[in-house]
Parts: sequence; structure tokens; C-alpha cells
Amino acid sequence: MPNETKTITTRQVLKFALLPGVIPMARDLVGSGFSHVSFFMAQVFRAARLLPPGHPYLSPQNIRKFGISNVLGEAYRNLQFNKSHADQIVIFSIVCLGFLLLLLQIGILLFSLMVQTAKAAMPAGYGDFFKIQNAQNDIAFILLDRVFGVPGMFTDANGGGTCVATNTPCLQSTVPDGPWPFAYHGALHDMLQFYSIGLMVIAVIIFLYFAVAIVVETAQSGTPFGRRFNHVWAPIRMVVALGLLVPLSYGLNGAQYVTLYAAKWGSNMASNGWSLFNQRLVGTTLLGNPNFLVAEPQQPKPNDLLQFYTVLAACTKSYELLAEGKVSINAYLVRSVTRAPEFMLLSDAAWADALQFYDNGDIIVVFGERDPIRHKNKPGYVMPYCGQLVMTTTDVQEPGSRFIQQSYYEGLIRAPWNQINTEDNGSYFINAGYAAVKEALPNSTASSITNTMPTPQDRDDLVRSWSENIDQWIYYGTVQQIGGAQWLFTQQDLGWGGGGIWYNKIAQMNGAMIAAAYNIPFPTKYPAIMEYVLEEKRKKDNEIISQLRYQPTMADGVAVEFTEYGAALSSALNRAYDIWNVEAAGQPSGAENIPIPTSQNILIDVINAMFGTEGLFNMRNNANVHPLAQLVALGKSMVDSAITNLGIAAGSGAVATLSNLLNGLFGIGPLAGAFSSIASGVAFMTLSMGFVLYYVLPFLPFIYFFFAVGNWVKGVFEAMVGVPLWALAHIRIDGDGLMGDAAKDGYFLIFEIFMRPLFIVFGLIAAVSIFAAQVQVLNSIFDLVVSNLTGFNNEDAQNALDGQLGAWEFMRSTIDYFFHTVIYAIIVYMMGMASFKLITLIPNHVMYWLGTNVNGFGDFSGDPAEHLVRNVSMGANSVGGSLKGAAGSLQGMFAKQ
Repeated sequence: MPNETKTITTRQVLKFALLPGVIPMARDLVGSGFSHVSFFMAQVFRAARLLPPGHPYLSPQNIRKFGISNVLGEAYRNLQFNKSHADQIVIFSIVCLGFLLLLLQIGILLFSLMVQTAKAAMPAGYGDFFKIQNAQNDIAFILLDRVFGVPGMFTDANGGGTCVATNTPCLQSTVPDGPWPFAYHGALHDMLQFYSIGLMVIAVIIFLYFAVAIVVETAQSGTPFGRRFNHVWAPIRMVVALGLLVPLSYGLNGAQYVTLYAAKWGSNMASNGWSLFNQRLVGTTLLGNPNFLVAEPQQPKPNDLLQFYTVLAACTKSYELLAEGKVSINAYLVRSVTRAPEFMLLSDAAWADALQFYDNGDIIVVFGERDPIRHKNKPGYVMPYCGQLVMTTTDVQEPGSRFIQQSYYEGLIRAPWNQINTEDNGSYFINAGYAAVKEALPNSTASSITNTMPTPQDRDDLVRSWSENIDQWIYYGTVQQIGGAQWLFTQQDLGWGGGGIWYNKIAQMNGAMIAAAYNIPFPTKYPAIMEYVLEEKRKKDNEIISQLRYQPTMADGVAVEFTEYGAALSSALNRAYDIWNVEAAGQPSGAENIPIPTSQNILIDVINAMFGTEGLFNMRNNANVHPLAQLVALGKSMVDSAITNLGIAAGSGAVATLSNLLNGLFGIGPLAGAFSSIASGVAFMTLSMGFVLYYVLPFLPFIYFFFAVGNWVKGVFEAMVGVPLWALAHIRIDGDGLMGDAAKDGYFLIFEIFMRPLFIVFGLIAAVSIFAAQVQVLNSIFDLVVSNLTGFNNEDAQNALDGQLGAWEFMRSTIDYFFHTVIYAIIVYMMGMASFKLITLIPNHVMYWLGTNVNGFGDFSGDPAEHLVRNVSMGANSVGGSLKGAAGSLQGMFAKQ
């Protein structure tokens, strides 16, 4: 009906925006080929009366349905070699000559380019283009050996085979596959032999049919061999067909060996080109300058750690004054008492020692007393009288990650303890902690203390100093990560099939760096007496003020009960804790509010804390960093934030449940439940987005590339089944040329198998370079785009030459700033998706430039990552919704009881 409308679904909109919808433009650009050239040639032949009016080749609707060879063949059939048609002969000859000259020019251009780069490790001879020097770990050859199992086929220039053929461990494996060829290969070879012999019988029948047809046509027409018989090419095609069908060895016929050699030589040429490309990357990588492949993480806040060390200094001094030698405090690395040694002194344990002690696991430092008799149930027999620190270790193999963690361990754990243990009077911790003890304890007890309380300015200077140190360690860790990465680690050995591994390296390096930078040591236990105070207050107080959690007085003013010197010890440690709970004006605040470098915008800080979007605002500030590294860094911070929010949601949910079980005791059940719901919602939302950015996105180029390699192998297998039919197609008695009309497309398919590996490599290079170039240009013009979208103050336009045109601080609120940055990240993600698809689009469409319409196996394989991204997102949302629903049901069940 004329008024009928088509409904557009949400799925179609998302598919167009985020998945393959952006590709048709690239497909139209790449896929036009020589089809228009053949169409224009048909118009020329129409003017010369070599094509009749109304011929299908003259219709624009049939473009890309025929090639140059089709047009030339059709015109040749209508060409008559006599004087009256001399004009047609001349025009036809000129068109053919022009096309041959064009091909010759392209060949000369390619040859000149190869000659110019001969000094860049080009093969010594033309035969070396199709040979490789080491097939041991060549991924393409390993795949072909495992699929086809033809001994002596996929070898290097020296006759060496792959790890499969030599029965040695492959790549990262430690166990060989076993004797090769496998039993499966023997069965496959027998099947192919049976197939070849069957088609050989059919070929003989067809041959006999044509023999009878020739005799009949000769008798009918009086022309030897009949009028259709091509006296030159028909006998040659018959011999070629039978030669291609004859089984040779391992059950394979000649046509199938032609296919395998085409695959071998094409793979070798692609590997040599890939090797040449990597060797030319002097001081750089496939993804650009290595200096821009690692995003520098933002520094974490050291305030809680500084507060802990101030309390630790007060704790050691308090026990020294109050315990009268009964308690000896030291710092220990501890583990289960069932493993020997069960402890190490922190002062004796360097970074390498600590890693070895914990088997590269988390490092636990306990500040307390060791006594195998009194504390026999404690790890390492150490009682944490003065607290406990934990440092989470991540990837210690990456050089930058290892440097940051080593710096944290030495600078944020051992160095402060050394100041406290040696009573360094130049240390802020000693002066503040000891002064707090002197203020809290009687003069008769603390008379030996001469330290004075540092000023708030001294405290702020300490925060800035530590922040600068952390920032320097992260910076130098980034430098080491860049310089120490083995970017060319196995590219030569893996061949062209290992090209997709490049992108995974970015995710590995950035993930390790971000995790190491964020994993600053943190206190898991404060001194035992402070933990006792907090536990007593939880039992009796309905509400605990954060800054007063360790104050040894209940909400009603009643003091917490202690034994021995507990009251004095608690007062001294609480005074040291309070030093970090007051600002310069002396008003209560919190350790987290001591000045540190932030975004200078509280709303952005809240958004960053909830959604883990620190890397989001860094994307445009670090425009030189590779865009994939930026997105990976953003995804990593979002995943970490989601995990934190899940913990907060679980804790709040537990408080709400407990309050409901106690019939509303404390009166905080509804508030805790609402907070738990908000935290869990934010957690699952950021987890799904972070999962796609950090885990899925870096794998997409590899997935596209590996699927392209797999589709090529599938195409080879398809050809192994199809080439015997191609051999049969040669059995024709009419037509010119060796190919003939029937067998022509088969030659193009074999040529496509030969060229596809190189086309896949070009697709990878195109994806990398176009993605990076697009993001750099986007970053350059995004301010101007947003300025035109939202407007700007005309007075500020005068500052355009100073780079202030479109500066966000002049134009919009913080919310606009956040959402425009989100849009920027989404655009970068979409451009990455569109660029990665070139890895499969280029090899699927580039053959059209040859003027042929044949389609390889990979042309119909679809988008390998489209369903992955959609299903991962849907799965994450589904799991998140299920968990939220289960949590809500559980909470509701408890509320009814």
C-alpha cells in the first residue's frame, strides 16, 4: 500500500549505530572494483555495433554482475574479420591494447616499488617471495597441517616442517600433538581419493560422450571434428582435465595439489610481506610510536595510608611507654604456620624476597608482636597489636607494572616503617604520632617525648610530596612498560597468521599498568585496641559517625570499658587518628578530604568514583595515546569501580537485612536498602560497559583477523572439494583458450586463495592506521564541533587563535562536559568497530577490482564479532538483572520475617 510504513525496531537502530550499520559506506568504497570500467567498455562496443542495443551489459543495473573478460568475450563473438568491419576490428584492438597497457603500467609500478625497497630486507630473488625461512611456529601452516595432514607440503625453504609435522610442542604448549599425520588424516585422504576416482570415471564418460558427439557432428556437417570443435584448445583442455583428475599421492589429485601449492605460496608471500613490514618499523610498532601505546594511569589517593602510619607511630611509642617491655612491636610478613618459614621481618625482606615469600601473591604486613606460644593461632604467630597492611600484587611480568609495585613496596611500606622503627625525628609520622601520645598520656608517662605537633601545612605538604612520588613512579613505570615491551617478540616466527596478536598486547600492557597503579597498599586492620573500640560501639550505638569511630566514648557519653592500660592506649591512638580528621580551621572532616590532585570539580569526582570514569576525562587530555589504549584504560577503571560498587551494595544490603531482622532496629534499613539498590544498579551497568571495553574490544581485531585466517583455511578446504569439478569443467570442445568459459571462474578462485592472505594483512594495516588517524582528527575538531552545537560567547571567539575556541569551561556546565565526553568515547568506539571490519571487508571485496564476480568462502561468513558484542552486552545485562532481582527477593523475604 502507498501509505504503508515500515517499523524500525530498537535492535535495528542499535545494530546500525554500534555494529555493522556503519560499514555500507566502506563496502561501497572498496567494493566498486573494475565493474564500472567493464560497463564503460560495453558502451564503447555498443557504439561500434559490437554489442546489440538492449544487451544486459549495457544496463547500469547489471554493474558488478559482469567483468572485463565477459565484455571482451561478448564483443569478440560479434566481431567479423573482413574489410567491411575494419572499424570494429580497430576499435576492439585499441580497447584491448589500452587495457593491456594499463595492466602493464600497474605491473611496472609494483615492480618499481619493490625495487625501491630492496634494501629493506626484500627477498634476494623472485622465487624467494614464495618461500619462508622458518615454518616451525607459522600459524597458517600449523592450521593447514592439522587440517590436511599432507607430509612435505607446508615446509620452509630448508625443508623444515611445522611443530605439528615434527611432533614438537607448538607455541605456548608444552605437550606435542603426537605422531603426524593423524588417523583422521588417513581417513580424509582415503575419502578424497575415493572422490577423485569417482570423478575420474565421470570424466571418462564425458570424454566418451564428446567423442561420439564429434563423430556425429562430423558426419552431419561434413567438417572434420564438427563445427564446434576448437582444433587448438580442445585437445589441450582434454589432456589438462585428465591430468588434473589423476590421483597422485596421499589420495590427492593434481587439481588438489595445485590448490595446496597456491595456499602455500600465497601464505609464504603474505608472511614475507608481513615480516618486511615489521622490519621497516624502526623505533616504532604496527600501532605507531610505542610511547603512545600505554595510557598513564591516574594516581590513587595516599591519604588513608598516611593516616595509618601516623597511628602506627603512636602505637609503637604507646606500647613502649605503657606495656613496660611486655610487648615488642615489629613489622612482619606472615603466612600460614603450616608453611616454613612462616614469617619474615619487613626490614629484611626486599621486593624480590617478598614476592618469593608469597609466591607472587598479595603481600601482607602485620605490625605487632610475634610469640609462638601466646599467639599460636595467628598467621606467623604474630598478633596485629598495631594493625595490618595489604598490598595486592598483579602482573609482575610486565616491566612497568613490576616497577610500580616495587616502588610502592619500597617507598610506601618499607621506607615509612624504617622512619618509625628508627624513630626518625625528621619524619612527620614520628613527630605527629609522638606528639599525639604526649597530649593523651599523663606527663609522668610521656615526659621523655619532646616532639611537637606538626602544623596543618606540614600535613598538606606531606600529602603533596607523597602524591608527587606516586605520580613519578607511575610515570617512570609507564616509560619502562613502553621500553621493555617485546613488541616484535614472535612476529617473524608466527608468520602472517599471528598479525592479530598486536592488539592483544595493548590490552595486556595497559591492564597490568592500571591495576598496578591503583593497587596502592591499604590498611586492612587498625591497631587491635582501635578495632576493639569500633566493635563495642557497633554493639551499642545506633549510628556511628565516621570521624568518631575510634573515639573511646559511646554516643551517650559512657566510656568504653578497658583492662589494664587500654584506656590510655586508646586515647593516644585516637588522638593520632584525629590529626587527619581536622582541617586547618580545626573542624572535623575526614582523611579523604585532605588536599590531593583532583579534577577540581566535586560533581566530576563523584561521577568518577561511582562509574570509574577517570580514564574517560583523560582520553582527550592524552590525545597522542593510541585510542585503543585509551578505551582499554577506561574499561579497566570501570570494571574496578563496578567491583567496588558490588562490595558496597553487598555491605549495604547486609545492613538493611540485619535491620529488618531486628524489626527496624537502628532505623537505617530503608536507607541502606535504597543505597544498596543504587550501588548495585550502577555496578552492573558499569560492569557491562567496562567488560565490553576492557575484555571484548581489544579482542575484536584479533577475532576479526583470526576469523579471516580461519575463513581462508575453510576456503582452501572448499577448493579441495571443488577443484575436481573445476577439472571436469575443462572438458569442452568449443571455446577459445585453455580456461574456456566453464573453467574460467575456477582459476580466479584459486588465485583468490593465493592472494587472500596478503589481502588480510592489508586489511589489518588499514584498520590500524585508519582508526588511529580518525581519532586524532576527531580530537582536533571535537571542540569546534561542540562549539557549533552548543554555541559560545562572542567575546571568547577572539581567543580562537590561542586555542580557547570551544573551550568547555566557557560554554557549558559540568553535566554537559560529562555527557559530551561520553559521546566522544562512544564515537571512538564506533570508529574502532567500523575500522576493525576492514580486516574481513578488504579481502572479501578486493577481487572485484580484477573484474570478476567470483566469491570466496569468506565472502559469505558474515561478521564474526557482531553477535559476540551483542550477546556479551545482553548477557551482562541479563546476569546483572538476575542478580539484582535475587538480591531484592532475598531482602524482601527477610523483611517479611
